[in-house]
Amino acid sequence: MAAKDNYDTAAALVKCHHESRGGVRGLVESATTSVPPYFQSPAPGSPGVEKTTTFAMPIIDLSLPRTAIVTLVGDAARTCGIFYVINHGVDAGAAVSAVRAFHKLPLASRSPL
Repeated sequence: MAAKDNYDTAAALVKCHHESRGGVRGLVESATTSVPPYFQSPAPGSPGVEKTTTFAMPIIDLSLPRTAIVTLVGDAARTCGIFYVINHGVDAGAAVSAVRAFHKLPLASRSPL
């Protein structure tokens, strides 16, 4: 029963955190002094931790012909749901600045309606 209680507590914490839409900033602003358990993963080799396989994230090169890009994106989306885009023309410094500016906004103004 204790395992189920722990699971229910962790699930409730995750749900509460997700619904707050506060993200990491919300944790910081809550003055937490430790990383919540649901953000922690066990160290490799810990009892009960299965050995994982290496994951290679698909890379989508936007300098390729459009038909190739469409095929690569479709394959990546179907097989692993994530991909890394290169040669997109977006200035990395500008993107980082925009993300930082967004996260400095008050929570209410960056939350969905």
